[in-house]
Amino acid sequence: MSSIIAIRQNEFCDPEALQDAVQDGQSDIAQLEPGQITVKLTHLTLGSVGASTGDFTRGIRQRGVLSPNRWVFGFIANPAVICYHDMAPDDLLILAPGQELYSSFSGANNYVTVLAEQEEMFARLTHEPGAQDAPAWGQPSTMLTTDPALAAARTAEVRKLLGVIAKQGTTMPPWEAEHYKHAILELVTAPVIDAAGYRYRGPRLRSEVALVREVENFVIEAGTRPLLISDLVVHAGVSRRALYRAFDEVHSMSPMEFLRRKQLSDAHNALLTATPGTTVEKAAIKHGFAHPGRFAKWYYSQFGERPNETLRRPSPFRRLQ
Repeated sequence: MSSIIAIRQNEFCDPEALQDAVQDGQSDIAQLEPGQITVKLTHLTLGSVGASTGDFTRGIRQRGVLSPNRWVFGFIANPAVICYHDMAPDDLLILAPGQELYSSFSGANNYVTVLAEQEEMFARLTHEPGAQDAPAWGQPSTMLTTDPALAAARTAEVRKLLGVIAKQGTTMPPWEAEHYKHAILELVTAPVIDAAGYRYRGPRLRSEVALVREVENFVIEAGTRPLLISDLVVHAGVSRRALYRAFDEVHSMSPMEFLRRKQLSDAHNALLTATPGTTVEKAAIKHGFAHPGRFAKWYYSQFGERPNETLRRPSPFRRLQ
């Protein structure tokens, strides 16, 4: 019997699928780029080690704790803002257990995450002097970068191993599954102790991301109360120019445009997971849209379908409610 416990693969046409982007935690998702999205997810479990991979075709904002008790190692295929960093393709993100990840993807992307318990991970590093004392283990998040060719080769090897597991995992004998698990752990932990070229990427956007997150928290707390740009400026305690610059750096759009797309995403989720008695008009008003016709126009532009179509069609997310 293989030590692989589960292999789950699904394809969706809703941004809500990315709430389950990483198997250990739930993320809050806002679709930022207009157009119907396609999401493909794969979740693998090899004993105490997990892996989640995915593709999505539209830009999103993601925030949430990816794992409460496991370290997360992640790669992406295209540039994005991750935590406080400009993350380049094949950079390695290391996230400590229980840490929130805040990410902004401007367009389509592909990601790989590997999740490992500290005890097993450190057991694999005991033969490396000083490995357990590496700076990355003392930080909430770390971004490691190196020569693009070296980074791409390492990421390609991780993807190759996970691809084999996804196709053949259920028939692998235990010894083979263990071999693949250890090979993946070595690939994602080696850069932490690799003296041959890996270096730490500084958090260029620390103040900008912190400001955007604070404003977004204020927007969430405000609920359906109408907000003006002056309300955001007063709450943040910064100039209008500084607020616009932060949102442009992180999300490539103005604060009010982000607010509208976040509200549209919340309305989409409400319609997709609707309970009996929900109507398009009720959902629109609840999420800050007082004019149903204008709401329907914006909604169609953002998601490629009309609000009543989302409400009527069968949804796996509705069954989960």
